[in-house]
This record gives sequence, structure tokens and C-alpha cells, in this order.
Amino acid sequence: MPLIDQIQKDIVAAMKAREEQRLSTLRMVKTALKNREIEKMAPLDDKESQQVLSTLIKQRKDSVEQFTKGGRQEMADKEAAEIKLIETTCPRPRAKRKSWLESARPLPK
Repeated sequence: MPLIDQIQKDIVAAMKAREEQRLSTLRMVKTALKNREIEKMAPLDDKESQQVLSTLIKQRKDSVEQFTKGGRQEMADKEAAEIKLIETTCPRPRAKRKSWLESARPLPK
């Protein structure tokens, strides 16, 4: 299932549960993915989706740092909560397995 479809299901669940913070963050993630898809003019694969999500996380980390320096701890906490939610949305990287060709031993002579 594409990541955007999973996020849409999560948005519906957040609406039903009335979780405003989660809903707002999921909408932001979906918008970022959709914007990247429009720029590319093709559906995103998992690697590209992961890049978009890592960019969002990096932006949030920078914001947390700036808010903390500026004495706005409540805003820093909000950004930190968004980071956690985005990280739970990230697809898990698959463990790389060796193909049978890579793991095969050379034939004895």
C-alpha cells in the first residue's frame, strides 16, 4: 500500500478520534508528499517518500533548536511531538538480503 494511502487512513482515524495534533501533522505530511509527487509528475516510490519524511524531520529538529534558543518551550514541545509522529509514519527500511547468486559459493575445479 502506498504511503499516501496509509496516511489518508490515519487521517480518517484521527478525525474520528478527534486527535487534533495528530490530524494536523498527518495533513502536513500528506501535503508534503503530494507536493513532491506533483513536482515529479509521477507517483513516489518508498525511497522518495522516505526522503520527503526525513526532510520534514530535519526541518522540525531545526525548529526545536530555534524555539529552545528563543525561549519558546511550548512551541519546541509541539515540534518535538510532530517529529515523533512523523517517525512513526516512516516506512521501515527492509533488511537487505543477499540474493542466491551473491551467496553461492564458486564451484570447485
